[in-house]
Amino acid sequence: MATPHGEVTFEALGKTWRLKFGTGAMCRLEDWHQPSGIAEIISSVQTAKGGVRVSILVDMLFAGLLDGHPDITRQRVIEIVDDVGRDAILTQLGSAVKAAFPDKKEGEPRPQTATAA
Repeated sequence: MATPHGEVTFEALGKTWRLKFGTGAMCRLEDWHQPSGIAEIISSVQTAKGGVRVSILVDMLFAGLLDGHPDITRQRVIEIVDDVGRDAILTQLGSAVKAAFPDKKEGEPRPQTATAA
C-alpha cells in the first residue's frame, strides 16, 4: 500500500516494512551498481528477459528499506524475499518506484525543474 509520502508498506516475517525510493535509496543503488545510473538500473529491471537478477532485486529492496529500517542487514532482506517471494517483491518495488515519480506519465521524460548556470 502506498502512503502519501511515497512509501509502500508490506508484510513479511510477521512485521510491517516501509519501502521508499527517495534520494538516499537511489544514491545507494547507483553506488552499488556503478557506473549505472538510477534510470538504467530501473530500466534493466523493467526490461529483463528471463527474469530479474536476484542480486539486483535484493539490492533494490535493501536500498529502499534502509531509510525506514536503518538496522536492517542484507541477510534480513534476503529472508524477506524468501518469505514473500520474488514476484511479490517485484510488485512492491514497482509500486515504490511509481510512488517515487508520481508526476511522470508512462513513456514521458521527467520534467526538468532546475538548470545549471
